[in-house]
Amino acid sequence: MFYYFGSKARLAPHYPEPQCACIVEPFAGSAGYSCRHRLPRTILVERDPRICDLWRMLMSMTPDEIRAIPCPKVGERSSDMLVMLRAASEHSLTGRYITVSPRMVSRWRNLVERAADLQPTTRKWTLIEGDYTDAPDIEATWFIDPPYANMSRGYAHKIGDYAALAAWCKARRGQVIVCEQQGATWLPFEPLREIVTTNNTRKTEAWWTRDLLMPNAPREVRETR
Repeated sequence: MFYYFGSKARLAPHYPEPQCACIVEPFAGSAGYSCRHRLPRTILVERDPRICDLWRMLMSMTPDEIRAIPCPKVGERSSDMLVMLRAASEHSLTGRYITVSPRMVSRWRNLVERAADLQPTTRKWTLIEGDYTDAPDIEATWFIDPPYANMSRGYAHKIGDYAALAAWCKARRGQVIVCEQQGATWLPFEPLREIVTTNNTRKTEAWWTRDLLMPNAPREVRETR
């Protein structure tokens, strides 16, 4: 729906498709996984009130109204969240404003067109402003993409207790997909794919999963069925 530091928009095709009729993203951000699959029944949980306000705004607008959002001007300093997130940098969520660059302006049309295209689906979604523990305890495809344990910058809100988060992830009902970066140990993560970050460094995404159809099978068995 919009750009976001750590978004899974590019990686979403490499994760399994949802096996349930409902997706829950308890660390929603820009909901890259949900936006790829566009299930009518989708629940987003987001702690940052600024991101929630942005979701509410875009959900309430018509596609034509979204397309009419004015493009920022190169060189201006903006505190508009949609503009700040367009930078997709580690300062997007922690800074108070951003200086608009030519690259941001050149890709603005793509941003609003994508948001307008998604609006007929996203307006049906449920948005919960709160902590991940506020997510409803239901059987669903859980796409869990928390702040990464070994990253100190880029997140406005961090996780205080990863052991508690691990226990919570294991207690979800349905299909569970948890995202992290290689090196994290709070779940038995496995490498997923090497990526190039926005500052041109290479890092390896990692994941932990529990399959709905074969919950007790090793991952390599599940992948061959």
